[in-house]
Amino acid sequence: MDPQRAGPGSRPPSPTPPVCAYDRAGQGWSDAAEPQDGVAAAADLHTLLARAGEHGPYVLVGHSIGGDYAMTYADRYPEQVAGMVLLDTTNPYRTAAGTMQAGSPGPLALLPSVARLGVGRLFPTSTWSAFPDPEASRFAAFVTSPRGLQNTLDEIGTMPALMDDARRLSSLGSTPMVVLTAEGHASDAVWNAAQDRMAALSTNSSHRTADAGHGGLLDEGLGAQQSTSAIDDVVRAVRGGMTLAPR
Repeated sequence: MDPQRAGPGSRPPSPTPPVCAYDRAGQGWSDAAEPQDGVAAAADLHTLLARAGEHGPYVLVGHSIGGDYAMTYADRYPEQVAGMVLLDTTNPYRTAAGTMQAGSPGPLALLPSVARLGVGRLFPTSTWSAFPDPEASRFAAFVTSPRGLQNTLDEIGTMPALMDDARRLSSLGSTPMVVLTAEGHASDAVWNAAQDRMAALSTNSSHRTADAGHGGLLDEGLGAQQSTSAIDDVVRAVRGGMTLAPR
């Protein structure tokens, strides 16, 4: 997130923008909380940034379902959004039937109980992350823990409401934006059409295809590099008023 457009008496833009990352309430290492929809999560983030002394506007970056939360934030607080990067964001335009199916954990509800048996440790670390050790082992230990799997179930349960919230975003005007679609998904007609539709939210956007899979946009060298380049391009466009190449 990039606090830009500093007014009189504010701190000047730094060469390297500050970056803020957080775990939503009840997710990751945040305190336990009831599952939230996108609007509640956006309100939490809005309050958190204010209390941290970050005044924006910001470049929002969201991966996977995080992109839908970023879209919801942009819809609720448009004056605080200077730019946006969506990294293989989950399709918020799916049919109602598909949304409800995604929001029904079914047999997955048993996962936290199964995790207590240590089943996750039967799989190699590379199953869960392409990060090098010790980071990969730490990540695997968390996502296969009862808390980590409960996080997953909570997210599945909130997806129908979140998708409703995200697709309320109808326009970003000329806000600089990059949509980065993962390798493999680019050949999925429905997924790619949704990525195109998200890119069309701004008149100053670029839709790109990465040389990495969905998770690889974060934890593989080339994928992470392409994600970083997308963020850098949007920050430069915000600062310099530049137009992004469509493809």
